[in-house]
Amino acid sequence: MESVLCWQIMKIALIQTNPVIGDFQGNLERIIAKTRQAKALGCQLAILPELAVSGYPPQNLLQRPAFLADHDRALARLIASVCGIGVLCGAITRNTEPRGHAWQNSALLFRDREILFSVAKRRLSTSEFFDESRYFAPGRLPALYCYQGLRLAISIDDDIWENTGEDVVENVGEDIGSGRQGPLSGLDHVDPVADLLINLAATPFVFGENRQRWQSLANICITGQVPLVYVNQVGGQDSLVFAGGSMALDRMGRMICQAAEFREDLVLLDSATWQGEIRKQPESSAALSDPEAAEALQALILGTRDYVRKCGFDGVVIGLSGGIDSALTAVIAVRALGPENVLGISMPSPYSAPVSLEDARQLASTLGIAFKVLPINPTFVAYKRTLAPLFAHTTEELRQAGDLLVDETALPEKAGGLNRNRDESKTEDQIEGVKKSGTPPAVNLSEQNIQARIRGNLLMAAANKFHRLVLATGNKSELAVGYCTLYGDMSGALAPLADVPKTLVYRLAQLINHAEQIIPKRTMARAPSAELAPDQKDQDDLPPYEVLDAILEAYQEDQLPISEIIALGFDRQTVTKVVNRVRRNEHKRRQAPPGLKLSLKPLGPDRHPLAENYCESCLETKGKKH
Repeated sequence: MESVLCWQIMKIALIQTNPVIGDFQGNLERIIAKTRQAKALGCQLAILPELAVSGYPPQNLLQRPAFLADHDRALARLIASVCGIGVLCGAITRNTEPRGHAWQNSALLFRDREILFSVAKRRLSTSEFFDESRYFAPGRLPALYCYQGLRLAISIDDDIWENTGEDVVENVGEDIGSGRQGPLSGLDHVDPVADLLINLAATPFVFGENRQRWQSLANICITGQVPLVYVNQVGGQDSLVFAGGSMALDRMGRMICQAAEFREDLVLLDSATWQGEIRKQPESSAALSDPEAAEALQALILGTRDYVRKCGFDGVVIGLSGGIDSALTAVIAVRALGPENVLGISMPSPYSAPVSLEDARQLASTLGIAFKVLPINPTFVAYKRTLAPLFAHTTEELRQAGDLLVDETALPEKAGGLNRNRDESKTEDQIEGVKKSGTPPAVNLSEQNIQARIRGNLLMAAANKFHRLVLATGNKSELAVGYCTLYGDMSGALAPLADVPKTLVYRLAQLINHAEQIIPKRTMARAPSAELAPDQKDQDDLPPYEVLDAILEAYQEDQLPISEIIALGFDRQTVTKVVNRVRRNEHKRRQAPPGLKLSLKPLGPDRHPLAENYCESCLETKGKKH
């Protein structure tokens, strides 16, 4: 074994990359360039994230033989291209065991065209976003490897939390550890012979958990009295956002090296002193005022940028309503792609307030984006004329039910912009209210959704014509309870705010306006409205967003039963209506565009059955509305 002096001068490079899944050529060029840079800086070891060669997560591409063969060729080229420095890199390897899947998620250590050591991931995710157990075979025990005299305990992502009750004993040619069982996870309780823990990760960003992750890693260092290097992927991949933030901690859990967040980076760590480079994160007055919201905003910007560009597009189209959701989406798009790549379109209807168009125009001017106005009333009238023979016989039935069809063309035309669309499940509450009051509503649900779908069609037409993507502007609160229209405001290629509750929307808008007024003050102050019917307000149909978001968090993220949510102090009827709406609108969420994931329990295809009739006690069962 090499002497301690041998590794006292070793420099280590932490390299966080932003791969494109399946772009082996581009990924390799990035890795090779960064490892050669590390070598030029005097490093003896370069560490890259989990599955750095292919990008993470490749999902069903792992079932394509051609993809796996191309990965093998790319990995062989990488190993042959890097000399004079050791590289620890995440890659796909073949399972040498006779049982299980044919492939493994592995970490490979190679130098001078020779693979020195490999270890496969043991704790395979079974979540809907990764589902690694569908593709990979789990590895064996964690292992130590002596490189340049430094004894490395190498793990991949969640393996560092695993409680195996066994130890890190394997080395090339000899065992250099001794097993002992401890109260913490396998690598939490590290054998004293390990000099350094290394974790290769592709850990997605989760709102509010950045400091918690650092503290958990610090606890491992303190418990095992051993330093740790954590190298994380960065970039957006479909709904996921990887924040980077690679780091090294000393044996007391103190930060001694840290890469930037939300961008590619390379930082150096010196094992002689256990000191390294620390990238200072941006500390503007706005970020300091609400650091959690500042991180979320950076995640949304990175996720939007990478989704658009990795899908082969440069620009986006956004419907600007004069409301806060579309305003926030526009700011995110401009910061992600540049104002020259954002087109805002306002589509006033007869029910749009004049100030909506004014605020949309002001926002576009402030952001410096292209702005167009496409009134939808002519198309709306044409729809109604076409549908008149079909709808004519329903007028009396609807009148008796209190859901009257009226001729909106008789109403005065108003200026305004694109707006979010009315909850299609409102009809039951609306009809009940009409029966009590005797006054029919001004606009039928069908006509409201027609307006939303006209707007969706116009946005998609513009996107097709100019080779852009449509960004949907709905937020998590609306999507959860179905306060949106299928094929209308839900149209789009990406929904940046799909995992952003309405209360967080306001926090992000306040953060954006901290230094200067970008989102119009009136947009921030006005009561949210779909503006698909006269004098319509969101709160006519929904609880206050502070109440709605708290109930949704308790029900969806904390998985509390209704009785416990009510026990928190919420009104029974309100809780029941909210939960009913969540249940009835799973079919909408299945058809929604992908949304950027910020929480542990985002909305979307969550394996909840569409055709089901389970309801907790005190729930009323109501049918779905489209």
